[in-house]
Amino acid sequence: MTILPVNNFILNSVTCVLYSEDVDYCILIDCGEYETLKPVLDRINKKVKAVLLTNGHSFNYLSSTYKCNFLGADNKQ
Repeated sequence: MTILPVNNFILNSVTCVLYSEDVDYCILIDCGEYETLKPVLDRINKKVKAVLLTNGHSFNYLSSTYKCNFLGADNKQ
């Protein structure tokens, strides 16, 4: 398992991307800005299976959480 920290501008926070090379998905902890996460997800070639929000700042993470490419999800409107 790899834990990849990604620095965000939202509240100067950090998103942790948890993934393993032998699966095609990852888990995000405190999903930050989509614009910051998208290149990371593309680089590791993983889809998001789950998001864990750990604090009261969850409202800041919701729009980014929605934009992330969830495994099997169709986020097009």
